[in-house]
Amino acid sequence: MDKILNNKKRKERDIDISKTLRSEFHFLKFPFFNLCTRSSKRNDIEVLEEEDTEEGKIEIWWRVSRNVNFDFPSSFARKLHKEVVEKALNNIKKPVPRFIRLGSMRQICQTMNIAVSGKSVKEIKKALQDIKSATIQAKGTFRKKEKNGTKKFFEGNFNLYDMVFFTGETLPDGTDADAVYIQLNDMYVQNFNNNFVVPLDYPYLQSLKGDITSRMYEVFSVWFYPALENGKKYIQKQYSEICSYFPLTRQDCKWKAKGQLKSAHQQHIATGFLASEPEWIDTYEKNDWLLRYYIGPRAKDWHRQNKKLGTVESPGEKIEDLKVIKIEQLTLQYEEKPPLPPAEDQPRPKDDPLLEQLLLLKIPTNKAKILLQTYSKELIEGWIMALDIVKPQPRNKAGYLLKALEEKWELPAEVKERKEAEERERGEKLQADYDEYILAQVYEYLKTMDPEQVEKEIEAHGEVFYRKYPHYEEFKGFPSIKPYIKHDYKRTKAIDLNLPTFEDWKKDYHKAGVPNK
Repeated sequence: MDKILNNKKRKERDIDISKTLRSEFHFLKFPFFNLCTRSSKRNDIEVLEEEDTEEGKIEIWWRVSRNVNFDFPSSFARKLHKEVVEKALNNIKKPVPRFIRLGSMRQICQTMNIAVSGKSVKEIKKALQDIKSATIQAKGTFRKKEKNGTKKFFEGNFNLYDMVFFTGETLPDGTDADAVYIQLNDMYVQNFNNNFVVPLDYPYLQSLKGDITSRMYEVFSVWFYPALENGKKYIQKQYSEICSYFPLTRQDCKWKAKGQLKSAHQQHIATGFLASEPEWIDTYEKNDWLLRYYIGPRAKDWHRQNKKLGTVESPGEKIEDLKVIKIEQLTLQYEEKPPLPPAEDQPRPKDDPLLEQLLLLKIPTNKAKILLQTYSKELIEGWIMALDIVKPQPRNKAGYLLKALEEKWELPAEVKERKEAEERERGEKLQADYDEYILAQVYEYLKTMDPEQVEKEIEAHGEVFYRKYPHYEEFKGFPSIKPYIKHDYKRTKAIDLNLPTFEDWKKDYHKAGVPNK
């Protein structure tokens, strides 16, 4: 209890934090807080993955569940933990204790830059209780780092905060609390003390607007590290994986998914954390896409400056003396785990999206290349699409695809229907792009003409318009008909300007990959 007494003797002061905020690795990589500003009906967050081992595939997971008597930790709780608890940890000389004095409610409000009021106090109390009551269940996802650098996998349930005490409540040493105190989980503190942390640019984190944007910075700081260590210029993540790790509600259309991440992408591109807009690559999985993110100069500079301040391992890094701790048996079991190369490290040629799809199914590179040489592109694409259609869904999609190709199965009829629907959609979009291109060219031309002359020509074009569309004759003279006449006038001008036909333009479109604007 000496640590409690020593912490109580500390006088209230403003927390002074340096440019770098060190955050515990697992609670940065994996989701714990809900990205929702209001009360949510969410009961849990789960990251579930399959991992290849010598014994075959095993499931690993990270699951956070709320207590039935409390709410799921919200974005306000996330702000409290980041700006108060993590700041406090960064300002205490190592080794930091489990028992931390956060200060009075007034000090906490000031640290969070919120009004000192009864409402704020109520929200702070609720957030701390929600965090304490939330349970983490981990298997193959949480590691304890020892002083000698070895890491042991923990398997079982635990909480981020073991205890919370408010002013006036009785502390474990029998004295009354003079402020707000929390007792952190011992594994969390052990990792922090042994530098199993990720260094964050705290002023940059504070400058970001929106929980999705700041959460993207946290997660990508973890994902960028192994890529930069291996000299890579980009990372690739599936949209579904991003939704699991943030967490986000998965959208059912690409335009919705893009809108969901738009503000975060724009902010990180503007600041140089991302080099450009991510590439959205179709995967033939329902409501899922592969996103390729190019790492920006800001992220590269931060990595060079701070790589020694935190320890962030590559997913395929070898872990010495791997141990699995079973809470139920209270025994330690040892097993060796060979390093596995990350999927994104496999060599793959540029501009071959179909090979990308096969590698995403975890088909070995050499086998995928043989498939591309043996079977037609249309057939492989059809069976990749079929993986999302057939019922029941195959658990081993790679094996199912290989068997279908080798045994020459007949493609499901739904594949043809979906292909036709996608072709119609592409055709409609292409026509819309062409119309936009034509009107843009005409608009640029009209800007060079005398405005009065343009108005006279539009007025004279009315007679041509009514001859072409006699059913509009009854609306002649109505102001609402003028935009239609103006639009038809521009289309006529396009012919006069000898602009490319749709077919000619389409060839240029496919060569460049974008409309010729």
